Amino acid sequence: MTNNKEFSVNITEIGLFSGLYFTIWLHDESLQDLLFEYQDELEEKYGKPIKFDFYVDANLYLKKIANIYIDCFQMEIENSQWEIKELYSPKQYNYMTDQIVLKWTNAPKNAEAIFNQFLEKIKEPSEIDLYDIFEMHTIFSEYNGCELIYELAEIHDNQGNIVIYDGKGGLELKQKDEVK
Repeated sequence: MTNNKEFSVNITEIGLFSGLYFTIWLHDESLQDLLFEYQDELEEKYGKPIKFDFYVDANLYLKKIANIYIDCFQMEIENSQWEIKELYSPKQYNYMTDQIVLKWTNAPKNAEAIFNQFLEKIKEPSEIDLYDIFEMHTIFSEYNGCELIYELAEIHDNQGNIVIYDGKGGLELKQKDEVK
């Protein structure tokens, strides 16, 4: 089939992506076990109480999540090529959430019908929405979306020091300007 049509889909609007804020992607308990583990090790090393928090660049996180959806769509929808059309993260989460819009770059004339067949295939009844099982099990687990936060998180103490590996298998705190 030839590329006679552009087909874009906002995966947030149709329920395939729940956004970052207070979802499986980013919530109060994200990285909690890792933070406690780092805290225990570094409190013992430095002999003082240390409190950790983390920072994740939301735009980079959205981009990496979008790329996981792209990988999935390209595997599940035969001969399809996808790219990111738009990413949006609101300044405040009162009325909307993060948006990911993907574009099927080699979309055939019947792209919408093909995509709707894909949606029907992955739809499952659940307590939240029809696609939360897809997001949790396929994207977050099978496609390793759960690993992204570990890759992207910058863990720091309340003094602005960043946790890094010391090259000997342990951890240490460094000033941000000392980290490469």
